[in-house]
Amino acid sequence: MSSTTVASIREEIASALTHGLGAVFALAASAVLITLAAI
Repeated sequence: MSSTTVASIREEIASALTHGLGAVFALAASAVLITLAAI
C-alpha cells in the first residue's frame, strides 16, 4: 500500500470522526434550544 493510500484512509477516518462528533453536538444543541424555546 502506498503512503498516499494510507494518508487517504487516515484522512477519511479523521473526517468521519469529526463529522460524527459535529452531528452529535448539533443534535444536543438542538434539543437544548428547542427546550429553551418552549419555556
